[in-house]
Amino acid sequence: MVFLHPLINNKLLLLVFCMALCVASSAGAQQTPLTKLLLDNRYELVVQNGEMSGPGAQFLSRLISEAQFVAIGEQHGTQEVPQFVGATCRVMASGRLDAMAIEAGPFVTAKLQLWTSDSRGSNNLAAFEKQYPNSLAFFSWQQEFDLLSRCQQVTAPSKLQLWGLDQEFLGSAGFLLQEILATHPDPKSTVIAQRLLAQCSADMQKAIASGSWMDLCMFRPAADFLSLESALAKNGSVRAKPLAAALVKTQHIYSLFVSGQHYESNRERGLLLKHNFVMNYERLSKMNGRPPRVLLKFGGNHLYKGFDETNLNDLGNFVTEFADGLGSKSLHIEVFGVRGEQAQEPGPGKHDKAVVSMDPVSPLAPIYAAIYPYKWTVLDLRPLRSEFHSLGHVDRELERVIFGYDILVMIPEVTAQASVQ
Repeated sequence: MVFLHPLINNKLLLLVFCMALCVASSAGAQQTPLTKLLLDNRYELVVQNGEMSGPGAQFLSRLISEAQFVAIGEQHGTQEVPQFVGATCRVMASGRLDAMAIEAGPFVTAKLQLWTSDSRGSNNLAAFEKQYPNSLAFFSWQQEFDLLSRCQQVTAPSKLQLWGLDQEFLGSAGFLLQEILATHPDPKSTVIAQRLLAQCSADMQKAIASGSWMDLCMFRPAADFLSLESALAKNGSVRAKPLAAALVKTQHIYSLFVSGQHYESNRERGLLLKHNFVMNYERLSKMNGRPPRVLLKFGGNHLYKGFDETNLNDLGNFVTEFADGLGSKSLHIEVFGVRGEQAQEPGPGKHDKAVVSMDPVSPLAPIYAAIYPYKWTVLDLRPLRSEFHSLGHVDRELERVIFGYDILVMIPEVTAQASVQ
């Protein structure tokens, strides 16, 4: 069974994958210019016990050491990707690593900052998940949580700053409302927040029973949340106002998406990622008196240079342009599995499950033809760009990968993550 890159949509037989592997070992005369370039720029990599080794490690370490921003686009839900990111943390920390930007909301990330520095952190996260189901994406998986803890450890005694750049997650309304009430707002705001909290608690139970995300409180009419934001605008604290703004923003992004306005939703989300990146960058620059060095970890679609799969200039493009403007460098690495399984959330309040899927190789067949069948493979895509005119016809999606990422790290077998217990 095969799990492949999310770009791929058309259904083909598994035989295509087997044929692609055979091409890698065929005679040089059978190689296309594209395949030859890929074979000439590939490296074996070993990731074990939190460290990289092998020719790929030497190659990656040099590139990582030169970059101010290292952006890792990932395949969510696999145990092996956090292993690679953890090893990258170690390499960056040997120089300097100031911050890690992640695909989570700012307010839940503030909790992760505390929990991943605490020996009881996993217990605190498990209790949070029980109280506020589906308020945290990805980092409620054990391997993701352990990754943040390891990255904290390798940067000690310096404190690694976690930057949550995303909107809050689908089930986070109850969490945000409780945080607002903890600020002891004025009587009018308190009444509104308490009423919403009761409604959101009932909605969560309904969603868990129905298995439908659409029953969550986050899909209530925007006016319900805007009334709270308006009340707090007059008398709310410095803490309460951004909490209410996050609730309104999150509701708006998700509501746009489910109403079919996918481009608008993704655009608004991308703008939020960029805004939060700049805000955190400026704050840490001022605090440390120097430009921060940052590791970014997001789903692969978010970190392309140029246009991503949704035809947007997302965070990855912003980061590479930002680095160009600063006169520094960004390095963009995409990591995904060739075959195996990944964790997925089946519904509100439900335990994650491992999903095995079979997708085709095309249009990335030339890439799969160049990998080592049973080893981690590092592919340097940069040499393909100057020779792109000589490669003949290249599928548009493959072209997007070649120019959107500098490096591919391909894992032969991936396994699903498990939830924090």
